[in-house]
Amino acid sequence: MKSSITRRALQLFEMESLLRKTKPILKRLAKKSLIWLLVFEVIVTLAIYPTGNYINSLSSGNMVDTLLIAGVISLFSFLALASYVLMDTYRNNFREFLRLVLRSAGSRKEQLLTAAWHKKFGTGEKEAVIHKNIEKVGKFFDYIVFMAM
Repeated sequence: MKSSITRRALQLFEMESLLRKTKPILKRLAKKSLIWLLVFEVIVTLAIYPTGNYINSLSSGNMVDTLLIAGVISLFSFLALASYVLMDTYRNNFREFLRLVLRSAGSRKEQLLTAAWHKKFGTGEKEAVIHKNIEKVGKFFDYIVFMAM
């Protein structure tokens, strides 16, 4: 009985240690993703002004101004695309790393459950419940961290 309690305490400590080690990595990925999301939004917002000037230069008939402003709009489009790709990369890295950590913690928690619980539920059913809960948490973080902004 005592060895079972000791083993359970050790497994809980390992799970806590895993979460403590991965928290700074998750924070860094989320922070980088949010910074690039902010950069993307600023670039897209600033791209409105050259677009208005482009329309005005088309009506004035000045070809040099029109081409110059078209180049500026192209530059804004390229910068917006580059910042979106970086933001999306960090966001996907955050999402997948979070799922990896949650799957690892879920598997460790499943191993801590009693034999009676394991007999009560089949293998596929246990894995489905764990996977469903991990997806819920992943979607929750994705919505709260990235969509709410």
